Amino acid sequence: MLWLIYFLSCLLIAVTINVDGMGPLLWSPLSEIPAVGRNGLYIGTLFISVLLMIPAALTNNLAGLFVLKLFIGFFSTLLTVLYQDLFNVE
Repeated sequence: MLWLIYFLSCLLIAVTINVDGMGPLLWSPLSEIPAVGRNGLYIGTLFISVLLMIPAALTNNLAGLFVLKLFIGFFSTLLTVLYQDLFNVE
């Protein structure tokens, strides 16, 4: 039974990391459009990701947690792009 817990925790981490890689593919080019701008995207995606963290903390089943972590990872990756824009990472 312990192997199942390890497997599911690794699967949850893998889903979150994969979605963290896919999020900037949408958010980075979208933030470069002058009509959209960066501030609206930063505030909007941060607000959505914080709102999604509430049901993720209150969910009772594992499938709901996986889906919510998927969306949280997708909407919170714009903050990673922000840090990469502000600081020169070499």
